[in-house]
Amino acid sequence: MALQPTRPIGSTQVLTFSGSITTGVAFLNFPKPNATIATDATLAPGFTGIRFLLGDVSVPATPTQTLPGFVFDDSQLAGVSPHAPVATAAVGTITLANEEDITARTWCENTYVTIEPGTAAAAALLTGVNLGGAQIVIDTLTSGLGTNTGLPVLILPCELSALPQGNELVVTVIIEVRHTASR
Repeated sequence: MALQPTRPIGSTQVLTFSGSITTGVAFLNFPKPNATIATDATLAPGFTGIRFLLGDVSVPATPTQTLPGFVFDDSQLAGVSPHAPVATAAVGTITLANEEDITARTWCENTYVTIEPGTAAAAALLTGVNLGGAQIVIDTLTSGLGTNTGLPVLILPCELSALPQGNELVVTVIIEVRHTASR
C-alpha cells in the first residue's frame, strides 16, 4: 500500500510520510500511487522521481492529512510571484513533458524536505537525494499522481542502487512549508 501523510498534532505547516516506499506503476502510467517508485525507474547512476501528494489520495480534504489552504499562500502579495503553472520538460523518470510545474511560487520556494532512512538496508538502497532538483506540480489527470485532486505533488529526485523489494526502503520524509506572517 502506498504511503499516506500525517500532519503532527498542532502543526499547520508539516506533513510526515513514514513507512516503506515500494514500487508502484510504470513511469508513463497514470494514476500513480502516492510515495512510490516507478517500476521502470532509472537506477544508479541516474535519478528517479518519488512523488508525494501533499494530502491523502483517497480523501484529499482529510484535515489530519492535508495542509490547510492558507499554507499555499500564493495569493498573498509577493512582488511578481508567478501564479500560472509552467509546463515541465521530460527528464528521465523524474518528470513527464507538460506536467503543471508550480515550483517558482512563493510557498514552494519555502518548502523544505528532510529524509531519514529507517534502516541500514534503506540507507544502502537510497544512495542519493537531489533536494535542489525537487519540483512541485499540480495533481491533474496528466500531472502529479494523475488523480485530479488539484493538490500539490512534490517530485523528489532520488538515486537508488536497486528497486525496493517488499519493505526494505523504510524512510521518514518530512515536508515542511515554512512561512512568516510578514510574507
